[in-house]
Amino acid sequence: MALIISRLNAFALEKIKKMIEFVLSVYLNSQLIDKTQVFEDMDRCLYFAHRLSSQRPVPLPEGGRSKITAICKPQPKRK
Repeated sequence: MALIISRLNAFALEKIKKMIEFVLSVYLNSQLIDKTQVFEDMDRCLYFAHRLSSQRPVPLPEGGRSKITAICKPQPKRK
């Protein structure tokens, strides 16, 4: 029984992967600065989001520092 459920879950996951993709959105404070990176694998997107969000604040030309925040947004897959 567990094997059947496992196969159904794998099938459902594959179907979902064919339907959605994940966009890495990068913000500097609250301003969106980039959303060009697209991933099929959510874990890969989350890896880069975590790495970017874990960086130290970025120095600004007028002084002060600004925090980088990166998130993964699911969206319907482009054809």
